[in-house]
Amino acid sequence: MSIIGFNGAVAGVVKGNTYGTEADITAGGINLYASSISPSGGYADFVTRDFGQGGKRTNNARLAASFDCSLSFDWTFSQAWQVFLAGILGTEATPSETTVGQGDYLHKFDVADSIQGLFYTVVYSIESDRTMVIPSFTPTSITIAAEINGPGTVTVQGVADNVKESSMNTVAEVTALVDYPYESVVMGGANQYTRIHNYSTGSPLSSTHDKEIAGFTLTVSRQKDRRYGMRGALSKFTKEPLELGLIDATLTVRHTELDNAGFDILDYWTNPSYKMGEFYFDGSQIGSGVNASYKLQFPSMKVKGAFPGGHGISSNRGLFTPDVTFDLFKAAAAPSGMTGVTELLRVSSVNAVRSAKWGT
Repeated sequence: MSIIGFNGAVAGVVKGNTYGTEADITAGGINLYASSISPSGGYADFVTRDFGQGGKRTNNARLAASFDCSLSFDWTFSQAWQVFLAGILGTEATPSETTVGQGDYLHKFDVADSIQGLFYTVVYSIESDRTMVIPSFTPTSITIAAEINGPGTVTVQGVADNVKESSMNTVAEVTALVDYPYESVVMGGANQYTRIHNYSTGSPLSSTHDKEIAGFTLTVSRQKDRRYGMRGALSKFTKEPLELGLIDATLTVRHTELDNAGFDILDYWTNPSYKMGEFYFDGSQIGSGVNASYKLQFPSMKVKGAFPGGHGISSNRGLFTPDVTFDLFKAAAAPSGMTGVTELLRVSSVNAVRSAKWGT
């Protein structure tokens, strides 16, 4: 055993098969470039109720395991955080080449009614010869955020069935996983755009609907409920959690200035109507084909009832930089220019490394 620094730490993820059972990372696992992996929680300790011991504890039972995990990533074009995007949205189309023979693979992620059955084994090294494992990690929320002229971030929250030292997956096996190249998504590229327009007009989004923004935050959440059952020695650990309630999806947009000529958010708030939106971010060219990219499409969105933020008195050297939050809805029909897009959102990804699905 020896201590490892952060440059020596490695992590991997693989789709799980049986809930509560650690999956073999060598069977289709992917290197997981993570900024942080942070488990939390533990066991409930039930103290003995015996008397006649002078008011002193003599034992306890460690039961009702309740673990969560938060993972953070740089927002990149070609890396395994997209496993969790697939796991939280739930529907992933079979990838196809955009330009035949160039390896520019198009992936499409849509929101499914349920993500039951989607869970993942996450393994990471803590010493040179020891790995920790979450046998079954169920994502419950994902947040993609970016600000102008800076790299974006991805945060994934979820329920873990357990956190323990791995009995199957070694440091060497995790180190040997498929290692995809790093290219961060930087907001502010020449080909990128953010567009929002009225849903009711019937006209497709175009450059006339470009909005200058300073940043955005997209969050999709699914509430999950732990379940415990009498299963002998395993009774302290949750069975596969069940979904509760509606899917919550929101998009918060921050503006560079308060200017109703470009984006009249007070009118959006005062006279709420359904909007549609499309955000596009691209990176380097893939072969002689298209660029690596993400397209975020929102077919039906409406400003929330809360007053848009950022309208307070600014500082002597400040600007009014307001933000507005949209609820994302399922559309009755796909807007013009968004063929087949009716769910709360669609994420389309083009990369040069992954010809198979990421996580479904």
